[in-house]
Amino acid sequence: MIGERITRVFANCMTGIDGKSHDIGRWSWFICTASVVGAAAANSCHGHDIDLTAFGLALSGVAAAHGIAISAKKATEPT
Repeated sequence: MIGERITRVFANCMTGIDGKSHDIGRWSWFICTASVVGAAAANSCHGHDIDLTAFGLALSGVAAAHGIAISAKKATEPT
């Protein structure tokens, strides 16, 4: 039951307004964010320090770029 709910929420986050067509902008946002977090986690696991300023700048850059891209393509969403 919880797994179905999580799957539905994730699918709603990764699809367009119609809930069926996958949105490449949202998928790229997810993959970029996961890559930045994964790189920080890998550095931490290998005993390296994490520069929180650089980490924050990387995450904010990813969020800003993809937020602008998603809002710019709002007019092309299928209804």
